[in-house]
Amino acid sequence: MAVKSKEELLSTIKSVIGDTPSDEALALLEDLSDTLDNSTGGSSDEDKKKIEELEKQVKDTDEMWRKRYADRFFSPSDEPSKDDPAKDNPDEDDEEDNSPKTFEELFSAGEQK
Repeated sequence: MAVKSKEELLSTIKSVIGDTPSDEALALLEDLSDTLDNSTGGSSDEDKKKIEELEKQVKDTDEMWRKRYADRFFSPSDEPSKDDPAKDNPDEDDEEDNSPKTFEELFSAGEQK
């Protein structure tokens, strides 16, 4: 019993079934080819290239996000963070608004609005 490559095996089957195979013979060839590709882990060069491209894209994306994450710690920020609770209320931006008010000032401010 000799172990043959996929190409050798398909060539042998082609010589047995002839140049005009029946539908059953074609189905057998398809099943045999798929089984051999799956069992040997073989895939087309095109599939291998796609996998390599995807792996490169994943690696590049990972590197980009890691760099952006690290840069946020080392880059000075001119703008306040979006998470800054002081910026949630625009009335608190002025220093005067943060000072304590008297009871009369609170009611007079409410009547003006």
